[in-house]
Amino acid sequence: MNEQIRFDKYERKGAYHWKLFAAGGEYRDYVLGLLDWIPKGVAILDVGAGDGLIASKLGAKGIEFEDTAVRLAVEHGADVIQGDAAALPFGGASFDVVFMGDVIEHLPDPTAALQEARRVLRPGGNLYVTTPPAAVPVRKYHYREYTPTTLRVDVEGCGFVQSGEPFTRHERIHAVFSRAD
Repeated sequence: MNEQIRFDKYERKGAYHWKLFAAGGEYRDYVLGLLDWIPKGVAILDVGAGDGLIASKLGAKGIEFEDTAVRLAVEHGADVIQGDAAALPFGGASFDVVFMGDVIEHLPDPTAALQEARRVLRPGGNLYVTTPPAAVPVRKYHYREYTPTTLRVDVEGCGFVQSGEPFTRHERIHAVFSRAD
């Protein structure tokens, strides 16, 4: 197992997702694409919510490990709490959608987080994942990077079935998985 990687971007950059979104450009387009991709009007959990920008835009509950990010999210009015993706503080079958946007590659134990995502999803619920495609060498702050195939294998190994074909947009793999019941 890799040594714990300290994610210090929020301490160094502040609420940078809010700034990038406000500035327009590619990041704003990415977020707007997520809003079209992920269904509305359902209970959504944003795992690894960071500074809360996407959770806020989705109307989602967010959970984030880094305390500075949680503080920034709350300051921006996002519904984000501090917690661990591998030990979600929610009852089983609590959400219709779990979103992991640019987070799976940051997790020291993605299997535990995926199993927790499955546990909190209602039967028939969906897991939405975005992640940058694998690079050599692995990027700073990442434990592991994925291809569409390795992502499918890892997620399906935790009780999901891929729904449709993954696609790449804004330099991120996008994939949807249904909870296998």
